[in-house]
Amino acid sequence: MRNKLMVGLAPLLAVAAIAVVPSSASAFQYEHHYCGQNLAPGGTCPPNGSSAWAHLELNEGDAGGQSHETCVDDYLANSKSYTAAKCMYYAGEEARDFPGGEYGYPRAWNGGSVTHWVAATEYGYHTGASPVASPLAAVGAGPGSLPAAAALGLSQIAGVDTSAAVFAGGTYPAWVVPGLTETCVIVGAVRPGDVPGGVCGSTAAAIHGLALATENAAGTSVVLGLVPNGNASVKVTNADGTTENVPVTNNVYEVTGGTPSTVSLKEASGKRVTRHLPVLSRPAPSAPAASATS
Repeated sequence: MRNKLMVGLAPLLAVAAIAVVPSSASAFQYEHHYCGQNLAPGGTCPPNGSSAWAHLELNEGDAGGQSHETCVDDYLANSKSYTAAKCMYYAGEEARDFPGGEYGYPRAWNGGSVTHWVAATEYGYHTGASPVASPLAAVGAGPGSLPAAAALGLSQIAGVDTSAAVFAGGTYPAWVVPGLTETCVIVGAVRPGDVPGGVCGSTAAAIHGLALATENAAGTSVVLGLVPNGNASVKVTNADGTTENVPVTNNVYEVTGGTPSTVSLKEASGKRVTRHLPVLSRPAPSAPAASATS
């Protein structure tokens, strides 16, 4: 049995998922593996961001078991714009976007500097309703509740316990969602009209740290990372070689701006390691094709 990541926060939030979805749909009728191929740096899948028309709940992408940069976002019909990019780096991690019932098109791409495999899957509903976002209620009550869109999306992932989600705070609200086999760090909307996202990995990998790169309303990069107990701060090294000590609050650190390249932290065993951080990148925006199919 794998060790369960202990985040050292108490009391845990008592939460329950509540979401309003089309009456004609049951959860996740739709699952589409829309990317599974080698992409050149900056290459997207699909090329123009278009995919099967869906009532989106979850978009996930990874590097197919390799340690390479992989990013996801979604073109939403309501806002006619892309969500903030979510990028991951290490093998076993997955970047995730939670559109929360929007109609739109998921996209994944190679955010790194070498050609590599990108795998991505969208989840949603087969429905003929007009493209309007479904209302969603928060999970739990009041500030600090795990967004319902994230809870519903995470319900697709075996080994994650959304009822144990813990609010970690931060400038950009973050949650730690532990599990016996999977652990996630979730970030709420980082800009107006955005959707929550996150990075997940096996609990065995999470005890070595997880990290997600995204962007705020100004287009500035934001890196959030999850670290095991025993880390009061982490040392972040920028691409130019400069370093900074970043405080850790409730097992989560946050870096806004700069060019963070690596982070030095203590693993659960106490061993100090240096890990690459995901670098935010985004291909040129392009509205998806006008036609779509259910």
